[in-house]
Amino acid sequence: MFSYNNVWVDESRRKSGLDSKDFELKNIYNPDKRKFGIEKIGYISDREFTPAEIAQNEKIWNPETQKWE
Repeated sequence: MFSYNNVWVDESRRKSGLDSKDFELKNIYNPDKRKFGIEKIGYISDREFTPAEIAQNEKIWNPETQKWE
């Protein structure tokens, strides 16, 4: 069987859609909040926020109340 979107193969020999085996989702550590491969393959975007701006948007642990604030 060939990929469902392979235009060079007869439609009868193509898969009907995506299988869960066709892709894999992974979580990555991205502290700079950059975009990876969104604009083009292998591209890493410039920073949109400074480290200080990113830190201002994160929660902090308050040991007195034992809560994230």
